[in-house]
Amino acid sequence: MKRFLFTPLHPPVTAPIYSGADIIDKLATPRFLKQFSAVCAVVDERVFELYSQSILKHMLAGVPVYLFPRGERHKSLARLQRLLSWLWENEADRESLVLGIGGGVVTDITGFVASCYMRGVAYVAVPTTLLAQIDAAIGGKNAVNLHNTKNVVGSFHAPRMVICDSRLLSSLRTVQIKQGLVEAIKVFAASDRRLFAKHVPNLQFLIGRQDLNHLIADAINAKLAIVNADPYEKGLRRVLNFGHTTGHAVEAVAGWSHGKSIAFGMLIALTLSQLYSSLSQRDFNQMWSAIIAIYDHFDAAALDAELLWEKIKHDKKRSGKQINFVLLPRCGTHQIVPISCAQFKRSLAETRERISK
Repeated sequence: MKRFLFTPLHPPVTAPIYSGADIIDKLATPRFLKQFSAVCAVVDERVFELYSQSILKHMLAGVPVYLFPRGERHKSLARLQRLLSWLWENEADRESLVLGIGGGVVTDITGFVASCYMRGVAYVAVPTTLLAQIDAAIGGKNAVNLHNTKNVVGSFHAPRMVICDSRLLSSLRTVQIKQGLVEAIKVFAASDRRLFAKHVPNLQFLIGRQDLNHLIADAINAKLAIVNADPYEKGLRRVLNFGHTTGHAVEAVAGWSHGKSIAFGMLIALTLSQLYSSLSQRDFNQMWSAIIAIYDHFDAAALDAELLWEKIKHDKKRSGKQINFVLLPRCGTHQIVPISCAQFKRSLAETRERISK
């Protein structure tokens, strides 16, 4: 078991993050749970079906459970209101604990619920996907979507604890593993060249679920190095948006999976980096090849540049009328660069041409 610390300073909080196998019962012990007046659990319905009588049995014993439906469309204000009402109906008070058990959709909305209910109650995240264990549940950001735009309404609310038990990954499909790998490559490429070089040669083994514990630990470490320095996304933390400005637009417009959308957004950002941020051909090729090793096919011809740009203009990362992209002058370093519609369209055209070869 490995332990990491998320440490935002305002207010001062220390939120431990644990990663490993067979760790849920060691951490969510009866003694820990009994310090709260009540415990309520929001659980992904498929996760509950798979693990409520095994890995999660003791954690959920005697606990009221809200079965959360699958799908990004449920990360909404309407669902948020239902969850708040559910806590009220179960007589949760200010000394209660809310468990969020599931992928990034569940951990995002449950963390937001915990931050709102009675102005903030304790929250423990138990991420059950690779994407959530290395990214979504790490760093205290919580949100729901608004008008088909991701994460527009949200809060910063540090969890009491995050438990990343690798046993919960055993049921994941390959497509879900790939979504997590894309986010790991994102943080390595944008912030840590050494970790990028360490894990990229092993991508095919990682897709086959080999050695995931080391990847998870390194990805958590890399992300925490950023969020502990900038917990409220005032500067450095924006590096974690590498690939997301375009990726979120593609996800909304084309309906691609989150992982594939972000992967394509990273390809666009690499093309922009070569055009407008002096990225060398060598670094470009290495990072491009890593992304293509995870997702080797994109139906980019069907993407409409005007629709994408219209969606990008509503992205929460814009500043006034300025659309900011995270570009990489070198592998492991980043800069924030304003990009125009014409520059975006050029990069989209060049990216399409490269992936069609």
